[in-house]
Amino acid sequence: MSNKILIIGAGVAGMSAGIYAQQSGFDVTILEQHTIPGGNCTSWKRNGYLFEGALHWLTGSSNHTPLNQVWRNVGVIDDHTNLIMKDCLSTYYDQDQVIHLYRDPDQMEQYFTKLSPEDSKEVKALCKDIKAFMKVSAPVMDIPGVKVAKKSKMTMSELLR
Repeated sequence: MSNKILIIGAGVAGMSAGIYAQQSGFDVTILEQHTIPGGNCTSWKRNGYLFEGALHWLTGSSNHTPLNQVWRNVGVIDDHTNLIMKDCLSTYYDQDQVIHLYRDPDQMEQYFTKLSPEDSKEVKALCKDIKAFMKVSAPVMDIPGVKVAKKSKMTMSELLR
């Protein structure tokens, strides 16, 4: 039986899988189509500007989440990483209108209701469903068949934090 693993893609998922597999004693090879690892988390500088590929939203990066330790273990973040948790999760531009999505469902409800008062009933229902979904636990560290030292679950609210 071979203890070799081939991973396609050197993004954060492929690199994390490779690190943990190697730590578990596997012979790991990671293939990447780009000249550098990083996948969507790759950034580069050109003419004085920083082009950031996607690491602007790192799920579970708050110090209060189990994923934070994973990100630290694989070197994505460390004690010198400046994590910025903006209230506004995302901004969309639709012709001449700007639309914000907020982390806090109450803030989003107020904003959407002000933006479109005629849809207040639907907005309220949407935000109520978001609040209910935020209580759902994600089995981040206790995957069936995988033995862990400490079982842990994260709520969707913690992932957004």
